[in-house]
Amino acid sequence: MKILIILIGLLLSASLLAGGFEIFRVGEKFIEFKVIKNAVISKNCSRSISKCDAYEYLDNPPKIKFQKEDFLGGKNPGVVICQKFNDTSISIGRDLNGNQQSFCVFKDGSMLSTGILNGLY
Repeated sequence: MKILIILIGLLLSASLLAGGFEIFRVGEKFIEFKVIKNAVISKNCSRSISKCDAYEYLDNPPKIKFQKEDFLGGKNPGVVICQKFNDTSISIGRDLNGNQQSFCVFKDGSMLSTGILNGLY
């Protein structure tokens, strides 16, 4: 297990040096994410071929109506926003340093950090 963690750490370091990638453990899987501006988006998501749902929502956020009550109790605003989208769920990931990040998971499996959603609304 220690060897696996060291190997993943080395891969993470190399990918970060190569240009803005992060690895998160989401459930039992290690998933690579691209870091674009302030967005952390799943690496399998591409703007060039056919847009994935995460980029669609990032580029053209749907109009959403919020109530004051939606944000009461210290709720994560990005999670609240994601839950307003159709066919989405929330997953929590941990990077190799143990830091947590919440992700909005779209129906096509693409993921977007919920933190970026705060700035869209």
